[in-house]
Amino acid sequence: MTAWLLAFWLWQAGADELAEQGRERAAAGRMEEAAALWRKALGVAPNHYASLFNLGFMAWQQKRDAEAVGWFERAARAQPGDFNALYLAGSASSRQGKSAEAIAWWRRALAVQPANAKLRLAMAAESTRAKRFRDVVEVSEGALDSEAMFLMVIAARRALGEMDQTAGLVNRALERFPNSARVQFEAGYDLHRAGQWQRSTPYFERATALDPAYEEPHYYRGDALFRQDRYGAAVESFLEAIRIRPDYTLARVGLARAYLAMGKAAEAATTLEEATRLDPENPQPFALLAQVYFRLGQSDKAQAAKVLAQRLRAVR
Repeated sequence: MTAWLLAFWLWQAGADELAEQGRERAAAGRMEEAAALWRKALGVAPNHYASLFNLGFMAWQQKRDAEAVGWFERAARAQPGDFNALYLAGSASSRQGKSAEAIAWWRRALAVQPANAKLRLAMAAESTRAKRFRDVVEVSEGALDSEAMFLMVIAARRALGEMDQTAGLVNRALERFPNSARVQFEAGYDLHRAGQWQRSTPYFERATALDPAYEEPHYYRGDALFRQDRYGAAVESFLEAIRIRPDYTLARVGLARAYLAMGKAAEAATTLEEATRLDPENPQPFALLAQVYFRLGQSDKAQAAKVLAQRLRAVR
C-alpha cells in the first residue's frame, strides 16, 4: 500500500469510527453528543457521507428544515445518486413551503428510483398544492396504483380543462375503487358540472351511503334535486350537509333557495342570517338575504344587506 493510500485509509477509518460512535450515542438518545461526534468526523473528512446525512437527518427529525437541507445537499454531493438524501431534502423543502425546491429535489430522487410510488405520490401532492397541474399528470405516469393518485390526477386534468381525459380517469377509478365514497362523488361532480342533474344524483347517493359523514355529496345531491324542482328532498340533503358541517355556507345558501322556492321566505331569512353570523366575510349569503328581506317587505334591511354584499365583493 502506498503512503498516500495508507493515509487516506487511516483518514477515512478515523471518520468512520467517530460516525459510528455518534450513531451509538444517538441510539441512546444522547443527541448533542452524537452531533458533536459527527461534526468531529467532518473535521477529519469534510465529505464524510454518513456524518453529513446523520446531521441532516437529526435536523430533519427536529424540524430544523433549512439546516437539514444544507446537510442533505452536502451529503448528495459527497455521494451522488443517494436516494435518501435527495428524498429528505425534498421533504424538508416541502415543510418550508418551498414547492419548487421540493419538486426539484424529488426529480433527482426519481431519477435514482423511477418506480418509487411513494415518491411519485409525494411529488403529485406537492405539485397539486403549487397548482402545477401538468406536473401532477406527468408524475402520475405509470403510478396510477392508489386511490389518492387517481384523485389528484382527476383534479389536475379537470383544472387543465381536459374533460375527456378526466372522464376516462373517473371511469377507471370507478372500476378500481367501486366502494370509495370520494370516487363516487367525483363521478357525480363531473355530471353535475355538465348540467346532467338527474344522472349525477345516484352517484351522490352512493357516496353518502358509503360515507354518511361526507358532507359534500349531501350538498351536491341537494343542489341537483333543487334543479330538478324537487325542493322538499333538496331541503333534506342541505340540512344533512349542515348537520355534518355547521359552517358550510354553500349548503345554507342552497337551503335558503329551496325554502324560497317553497314559498318559505321567513325560513330562508333565518337560514341566511345564521350563515352571515358564521361566515361574516362571505358576500353570497348577504346578497341572497337582501332579496329575501325585499320579498318580506323589509326594505331597510334589504338595502343594508345589499350594500354589505357589494362591499364584501369589492375586497375579495
